[in-house]
Amino acid sequence: MTPTATPTTPNADATPATTAPFPARKAALWLTAVSLALWAVIATVVTTAWPHLDRAHESVALTVAVVWGATILSLIPMVTVSRRGVIPIVSGYFVGAALRFAISLVAAVLAVKVWDMPVNVVLITLAVTYPPLLFVETAMVGKHLWRFDTKRRTGLHAGLHSAIHTEVAA
Repeated sequence: MTPTATPTTPNADATPATTAPFPARKAALWLTAVSLALWAVIATVVTTAWPHLDRAHESVALTVAVVWGATILSLIPMVTVSRRGVIPIVSGYFVGAALRFAISLVAAVLAVKVWDMPVNVVLITLAVTYPPLLFVETAMVGKHLWRFDTKRRTGLHAGLHSAIHTEVAA
């Protein structure tokens, strides 16, 4: 008997039952809540630390809004491929990460050079806002991928369990 080759694809285990869409709305809500909390804290600290700066509060609001917007936009590449399996999700995540970084950096430079925002306020706000939003997004992506892997393993385990019982019964 000759073995038959089964076609293998990178997403052979990507069935509709195992690839629920990424919870984009939930992620957007979490990112918005964290951004608003960060904005309130940073605005308070910056206006207290530098009361003489005219546009400090405006700089904080603009920088937080840009980082929030870039993070929301960075979800799009991942969400569009979230039903295709693990590799496309991770690829979409890294494409989104590159977009987030580029948008945030270009906007910070524009804020300082074009709109004459205070450099120290923009950079401090960028440095304090970017990591928590990145953490929230990464945690949600990790949780989504963990669920995907758990469902795949559970299905594999159930299949093996069934095969073992069938073999023992025979």
